[in-house]
Amino acid sequence: NPHASRHVLASMSSISGNSPTYGDPRRFVQGQSHDGEYNFTQNVAGSWMAVDLKRFRLSPTAYCLRSDAFQGSYKLREWRLEGSDTGAQWTTLREHTSDASLGDDAFSTAAWEVACA
Repeated sequence: NPHASRHVLASMSSISGNSPTYGDPRRFVQGQSHDGEYNFTQNVAGSWMAVDLKRFRLSPTAYCLRSDAFQGSYKLREWRLEGSDTGAQWTTLREHTSDASLGDDAFSTAAWEVACA
């Protein structure tokens, strides 16, 4: 896990239920070895998950997400992928509205292109 090894720093605006049972920033970057545990923020406007790449920089051309073990619920439908060099000023790289690309199946995956300026 790149967060556990301190190569990146993952963070979340909140954890649903304020319990590690419902979320842990490490799970956001865990990859295929994900254990299927919950990982979501509280259901409030402006919630976020972030990954600080530290000394690394990138210009993404695409990205992918995988949903959790739930079937039919808790799937992302509205979100923005943002990037920042400073952590203070953010640029929207891609915005999603009513996006049903993540299917209702458990551990569904989807990928999107990113047009970087």
